[in-house]
Amino acid sequence: HKVLIELEQFTAGKWTGIFRHVRKPDGHEILLREAYDGNLSRAEFPFTETLLENSNIVRTYVNGNATVIQDIANHDGPFYECTVNVNGAMTGSECTIPIMNQNGIITGVIDADSFAADFFTPERIIQIAKVAMDLGSMDIYISLVGANKTISNQLAHV
Repeated sequence: HKVLIELEQFTAGKWTGIFRHVRKPDGHEILLREAYDGNLSRAEFPFTETLLENSNIVRTYVNGNATVIQDIANHDGPFYECTVNVNGAMTGSECTIPIMNQNGIITGVIDADSFAADFFTPERIIQIAKVAMDLGSMDIYISLVGANKTISNQLAHV
């Protein structure tokens, strides 16, 4: 939660979430939302064909590249909308950044949304990337991801 407060302080975004790659007891891999600030939204992103094509969170994890969409209303490519504000407005801009451990292995994703277009300035993107780097180097985060335990075992030890 402390990390989310830090992210919100310098991004002032409308939704921020941290997702971690886990393997469910049935063997399926997902990105699990571990923490978020904002409206309630999807907690699990399985690696389905639809989400691989449309979700920036899943694509960022799979390809390892940060994604910034400055104006979703005028975005030509695919997009998965899961955050709507209280007035029914869709997200205006989105930034997804991979979390990598010290060995360069992607272990999760930070997703930040704003209801305003052109919200993610280079300075904001750099700050989010710094948090992603910090998360990737944290011992507790690395041990949870590196152990490759089932979700139930991971949650029992948190």
